[in-house]
Amino acid sequence: MGKLGKNTVKKVIARIFGGLGNQLFIYATARALAHRTGAELVLDTQTGFRYDAYQRKFALNCFHIQFREATPIERFDSPAGRIIRNLLRRINKYLPFRYKFYLVEKVKDKRWFMPEILTIHPSGLIWIEGFWQSPRYFDDIRKQLVKELTIQTPLSLETRNLATLIQSSNSVCVHLRLVRHIVNGEERRADRNLDINHFLRCIAYMAQNLRDPKFFCFSDSPENAVLFRDIPHNITFVTHNTGDDRAFEDFYLMSLCRHFILSNSTFCWWPAWLNDLPDSIIISPPLHFWDNTDILPTHWITSDSSGCPREAYIL
Repeated sequence: MGKLGKNTVKKVIARIFGGLGNQLFIYATARALAHRTGAELVLDTQTGFRYDAYQRKFALNCFHIQFREATPIERFDSPAGRIIRNLLRRINKYLPFRYKFYLVEKVKDKRWFMPEILTIHPSGLIWIEGFWQSPRYFDDIRKQLVKELTIQTPLSLETRNLATLIQSSNSVCVHLRLVRHIVNGEERRADRNLDINHFLRCIAYMAQNLRDPKFFCFSDSPENAVLFRDIPHNITFVTHNTGDDRAFEDFYLMSLCRHFILSNSTFCWWPAWLNDLPDSIIISPPLHFWDNTDILPTHWITSDSSGCPREAYIL
């Protein structure tokens, strides 16, 4: 973790929560806002995980990111902290945007890009809270993020060996995730779950449009690999990085791939976005599977596009 100046008057204080992918969206949006306004970047890495149903924790220390840790006062970490935070949210709800100092992402059925954030200029402290799942919040600092979001934590030997194989082939990352929301064993938001046909159609598309592709399948449920067993293509199932503590190793391997078949997961969104190869093919699920209407870059294609096969393999 890098340290920034302590005497800066202007501060962008971001509350971090969620899984690795969502944490990156929050960080990138806050980093871009601090960069544009000359403010110090401060992260609350604690309170957003205090009541996390998945028992997640801050996971960005594996990257070369730059920030200062929030003080207890800055993160409202006191007996009356939750009351103060909720009061500030309510006050700011009725302030004109240029006077807001506690920004909360707008949410209805879905989230969307809030362009006013690009023009705000805080004169003092400003808190931001939300998922901010749109690259438009931070496209202007893309080069900086590409440098920062490289892994600094040591990698296992198995990961390093697999990295060599990925880099030496026409690699396609397949992020197999069929069920998005399970809390305490209960499935939530089943309408956002993908079926296996999405992945089979995308694999067929890649096989038709790439020379000698090699598929590398990543999944938080490795047992689903059996669904691909009869596909006549070179597929490697990456299963050695288990648990949240080693998720950064899968992230690293995914980022080395040339092409991407995505699930509707922010975890796989980031390696695809960080990819700089001009000939990269990135296929996303249709937009309605995502939580933000502005999450997809314009050059990505979706599996309901005209170029993708409408029928899956018949297994």
